[in-house]
Amino acid sequence: MLEYRLQPSPQILARFDQSATALVAALGAIRADGDTADRALADRVLLAHQDYLAATDQLFGAANRGDAPTVARVNNNEVLASHLAIEQELTGAAADKHQLTLGGWAHLQWLREQRQHVPLMTSVCTGSTVFAAAGLLHDRAATTNRTALDQLTRIDETIIVKPGQQYVDDGDIITAAGISAGIDMALHIVGRLTTPERARQVRDGIEYHPESTR
Repeated sequence: MLEYRLQPSPQILARFDQSATALVAALGAIRADGDTADRALADRVLLAHQDYLAATDQLFGAANRGDAPTVARVNNNEVLASHLAIEQELTGAAADKHQLTLGGWAHLQWLREQRQHVPLMTSVCTGSTVFAAAGLLHDRAATTNRTALDQLTRIDETIIVKPGQQYVDDGDIITAAGISAGIDMALHIVGRLTTPERARQVRDGIEYHPESTR
C-alpha cells in the first residue's frame, strides 16, 4: 500500500479525477431533482468531498516528493477521516431511501391489487402521478396538477395528458387536476353514479358555484 501511495501513476490520478468529477455531477443532479432533505445531504457531502480533495492533494504531493511520513500522517488523519464522513452520509442516506423505496413499492403494489377488483379509482391533484408510477395510466388519458403535467409523461410516456381539463373520465379511472378540481370530479361522479339532478342538488347543498361572480 505504501508503494502505491508513493508512486501514483498518471492513470491512477486520471481515474481519481474522473471519479471526483462524476461524484460532483451526481450530487448536482440530486440538488436539482431532489427534495429539501436530498439537497441538504448533497451540500454536506460536497463539503466533505472538498475536505477529501484537499487532503488527497496533500497526500499526492507528499507521494511525489517521496515523503513517506507525511503520506502516512495525511492519509491516517485527514484522507480517511473525510472519506469516512462521505461514506457515513451516503450509507445512511441509502438506508433511508431503501426503506422509503420498500414502503413506496408496497404502496404501488397495493394500488395494483385494488385495480383488480375496485370498479372505479380516482385521484386528485398529483395523486395521478402515483397511479402512473403503479402503471395504472398506461396508454390512458389523465390529468394532474398543472405543475406536474410533464411528470406524468416522464413516468410513463404512453399517458395521454389532458392539460386544461378539470378532470378526465377514462372509464374506470378518473383523475382530477388541482385540489379544487376534485370538487368538480366528485360532482361528476355523483351524476354518473346517480343522476345529473342529484349532482345539482349536491352542488347547491354545498353552495359550490364556481361560475358565479362575487
